Amino acid sequence: MRINFLILAPRMKLIEIGRVVAKCLKTERHVKAIIIGIIDASFVVLKKQNGEIEIAPVSSFTLLDEVHDIEGKSDEEIIKLIQCEKEVDTSNDFDRFKLKLKEKVKNEILKKQGLAN
Repeated sequence: MRINFLILAPRMKLIEIGRVVAKCLKTERHVKAIIIGIIDASFVVLKKQNGEIEIAPVSSFTLLDEVHDIEGKSDEEIIKLIQCEKEVDTSNDFDRFKLKLKEKVKNEILKKQGLAN
């Protein structure tokens, strides 16, 4: 019966090599890592965005949807898979205004050049 349940749950995330993860702590959720090794049922080896390798308990991170094939890839290629763009702080009204203005100007330039609708 349990096998049928697993088949019926297509969104189930498994701990596997190449799975992208994020820390559980709210202050570190923006830090992504990729699983590069599995020690046992409780611990895995992670490679962080900054290139550090960490042994972490499974309970200290959440599994994300992304899974990459890292077989035979160099360290630099693995790090590029998990690099994210710098997050813009939109905690106050002025920062949000600047971000909206930047998007508006960008769209106007693209419209003038005929690259956007």
